[in-house]
Amino acid sequence: MKADDLSSNSLEGDPPSYIGFIFPYSMSLNVPGNSLQGGIPSSMCQTGQLQILDVFSNRFVGELPEQLMRCQSLSYLQLSNNSLRGQFLSSFSVARNNLSSMTPEQKNQFATFVRVSYEGNCFLCGLPLGSCSGLKGSPTLPPSEHQEDSFMITFIWSFAGSYAVAFFVTVFFLYLDSYYRTLFFDFILVQDSLL
Repeated sequence: MKADDLSSNSLEGDPPSYIGFIFPYSMSLNVPGNSLQGGIPSSMCQTGQLQILDVFSNRFVGELPEQLMRCQSLSYLQLSNNSLRGQFLSSFSVARNNLSSMTPEQKNQFATFVRVSYEGNCFLCGLPLGSCSGLKGSPTLPPSEHQEDSFMITFIWSFAGSYAVAFFVTVFFLYLDSYYRTLFFDFILVQDSLL
């Protein structure tokens, strides 16, 4: 997979109308966080291989290109924080994937999604699909990176805290009792002489 990531590169101005031909083998084109303006070029999807298009947080205006809406290979489209207008997709489907959990609440745009939009996902439940109560157990999903990161951070802090407590208890103990302090420093001197 060829992915072109131009995120947050301070790109400005109108993208060239032939941008789709500059990246002919691109399956992913990411340009979020720039200052691109004008319309989204219709050549973006003419190669037929583009699966991911992310133009989040630019200054795009105008109509969405018809070619983009007909791009069958496109599986992820992020258009947020622009000033686009016009017709959008007439249908939405995540059918025949490996999705799990509950479907989104049936309000706003999700109220328009019909049962066939979700079918073929064994562990997906909720409206307009069946109830989740019939499942004998939730599917086990691999831990997300966020969960793994929070575990590692907790482990490091507890590890460091344990050592800090042990260190300060030892120092405090040696400070209070002169007999053990003398014994400890004699032990260190013996160790140094052996080395």
